[in-house]
Amino acid sequence: MARHREVRRKLLLVDDSAPFLEAAVVVLSPEFDCVTVTDPAEVLEACHAEDPDAVLLDLYFDGKPRGFEILTEILSEHPFLPVIMWTESESMAEELRAQELGAFHYVRKEARPSDVVVVVDAALRYRRVLISHDTLRAADDRKWGEFLYAGDAMARIFSDLSKIAASDNAVLITGETGVGKGLLAREIHRRSSRANGPFGVVECASLPDTIVENELFGHERGAYTGAVSQQIGSCEAADGGTLFLDEIGDMPLVSQAKLLRLADEGKFKRLGGKHDRSVDVRIVAATNHPLAEEVKAGTFRKDLFYRLNTFHIEIPPLRERREDIVPLARHFAAEYATDGSSGFTLSPSAELYLQSQCWDGNVRELKHTIERGCALAGGAILSPQDLATRVRGESLPLDYERAKDQVLVDLKRTMASEALSRNEGNITSAAKDLGVSRQTFHRFLVETGLAKHEK
Repeated sequence: MARHREVRRKLLLVDDSAPFLEAAVVVLSPEFDCVTVTDPAEVLEACHAEDPDAVLLDLYFDGKPRGFEILTEILSEHPFLPVIMWTESESMAEELRAQELGAFHYVRKEARPSDVVVVVDAALRYRRVLISHDTLRAADDRKWGEFLYAGDAMARIFSDLSKIAASDNAVLITGETGVGKGLLAREIHRRSSRANGPFGVVECASLPDTIVENELFGHERGAYTGAVSQQIGSCEAADGGTLFLDEIGDMPLVSQAKLLRLADEGKFKRLGGKHDRSVDVRIVAATNHPLAEEVKAGTFRKDLFYRLNTFHIEIPPLRERREDIVPLARHFAAEYATDGSSGFTLSPSAELYLQSQCWDGNVRELKHTIERGCALAGGAILSPQDLATRVRGESLPLDYERAKDQVLVDLKRTMASEALSRNEGNITSAAKDLGVSRQTFHRFLVETGLAKHEK
């Protein structure tokens, strides 16, 4: 059977030294198809015309570090094209700046050809992963009202939410701070038969115990010192609509008893009032407290818990639905605009950085991080350094560096394993096959876990 011819990968080599490019082509042509450019002004045109798989870009042109500017221009139009900076400089500041602007890696011009091949192969593998994930996200990103998501976790919630919204029963939304409980409550209201009615909000956590009932039920004139006029409460203002009780787990027990009557009968008394008043409101409550445990502890009323828990929706934290991080981040970046700008985009390395973080503050923290990054960014493409909560000049969090290094480790493991297989396990022959010394190849085996432990 005839073997399919392997498609050769194409590199765009950019340097203002024609002799250097000629030498680089000789070195790299056994592995790649190479296209060269010496004029910085022609780089973008070459990217469009040649559609390379990766770019090796010189940093200095006519003695000036124009490579940074070219790097930004390339990634602004080709965000998934890995750009590897090469230079004779040994400046750590320049290396950090290149990574900050989105370069995949930074190599010295005197590096051995085999080392360059390893970095390029890692960049190409990284590009395939990014394109694959982006294609899946483009197909799977879904929107439910104001919610943008890609994964199954939120899809399961939204699959039944239209039916829940159409009902008049109470809804209890649980989840950590910042997952979007209030946003979901508003979406339930918008999709309900009460959408044309008011949406009242009571922030239980921000109100002192003595003020909660006044906020909920209002008061009559003279109900207490300072009550110089009648005031209606949130439940009365929400008549015909939805009453959202945010962080209901912080509501005092005495107020819970009066809320239960409102939930059961639609009746209440204003503070200082003698007569019952009736309202038609649907109650949607939210909390980050474990209410079932608080019921057992006696800090939350059991009867109120069961009354509010007719429909229960738990929003998982962002760390448990990482497939939603990049779509959300892209959305927040695109929406952010200053001084007439048309929004921001994320570099591939920035997306990798975001996915490596824990996000204890969930979507709210992610949004604030993106907004802060946009405000501080030096260009329209956000880098990991724009997003990291650190003082500029410090290293990136280990999670990000580990995630990026893992790409190189995986590639070394694959190359070493395949070389050993081709050479029937002979280390000397496998090292020669890869064009590295036996000592270097053995280091590959140790780094990638392929080395056999000798007793």
